This record gives sequence, structure tokens and C-alpha cells, in this order.
Amino acid sequence: MASEDEERLVRDLFRDYNKLIRPVEVMNKTVEVQFGLSFIQLINVVSSIDSLLRNTPAPGVTEAGHSVPE
Repeated sequence: MASEDEERLVRDLFRDYNKLIRPVEVMNKTVEVQFGLSFIQLINVVSSIDSLLRNTPAPGVTEAGHSVPE
């Protein structure tokens, strides 16, 4: 669930967004998109899978499956 601040940020960022406009000078040029993933997310997934295999909660998660605030 997104917080109120996150929702306001997304709303502000996309207020005048037009999906038909391409960020290129020449319309037939390709748009290069790059993205990345932080290792901490991968480590959390591995930890969760390991916990599922051991049938124990992952660190920072209660037995009911709720996240514990840091």
C-alpha cells in the first residue's frame, strides 16, 4: 500500500504526462531504457525463500507474516 505522500508524488509527476509523446528528436529513433535492481532486494528474496524452506519466519517478519518496522 502506498502512503499518502507516495500517491501525491506519483500524481504530481504524471499530472501532464502524455503517453503519445516520445523523448526523442527523431520519431523513428529507438528509446533506450535502462533499469537496475539493488542487491538488498535479492538478498531479502533469498532470505524469505530460505525461511519458507525451513518453515521459520524471515528476519524482520513476525510469525503471522507481518513486517516488523525497523
